[in-house]
Amino acid sequence: MSANYLISKEGHQYRLVEEQLMAWDYNLAYCGSTCFIEGDGYMETKGRINELKSYSVSIALEGDGTVEYEEEQYQSLIKLLRAISKTWHVDPWNVLAAGEVTQEPPEEEKLQPGKKFDWGRLVKENFSLGIETGAVQDARHAEQENLAERLREWGYEFGPKGPEEAIHNTMFRRRLKQFQHRYIPLEADRGCDLGASLKSVELLLRQRAEQRKV
Repeated sequence: MSANYLISKEGHQYRLVEEQLMAWDYNLAYCGSTCFIEGDGYMETKGRINELKSYSVSIALEGDGTVEYEEEQYQSLIKLLRAISKTWHVDPWNVLAAGEVTQEPPEEEKLQPGKKFDWGRLVKENFSLGIETGAVQDARHAEQENLAERLREWGYEFGPKGPEEAIHNTMFRRRLKQFQHRYIPLEADRGCDLGASLKSVELLLRQRAEQRKV
């Protein structure tokens, strides 16, 4: 286990590594939503990477996300996020899932922290931006290239291009699935199209821009 904190099913917090020290499961990762992460680089087989692991406080929840997390875990997580944010001032768009940032494609396709994780709990506590139910129902058709461009503006990356185009396309699909299940879970369960995702990321970009002005 390589995380700063572990939260058990009973809600107990275990600090494994001090917050000011690096503890990150995913050595090869990228986040483009902030301006303070250094070490921006590129690997032919992985794509863009930066020193996200050096600037992160990582939290692991006991469980694999295929069954509901416990209420005690959510309460403990929110309490921990409040403490971390008080120390480091974490903006809601910088509370990230591992599946949103890792540039190391997993051998098996799965969401992290899992489909059963309730991001709405974090939205209510202002630790995540959110999209109102039904806000994307009238979305227009979108092309993958346009959606990928807006998701990059949001902070995502999708692995390498060129000779590794197949990896890039796989990473795009997995990143998109992670995005959908975090921000538009009802539409994701129904099999939403690219248009709904494009409208979602545009709404999020607008929210982020407005909050940054405050």
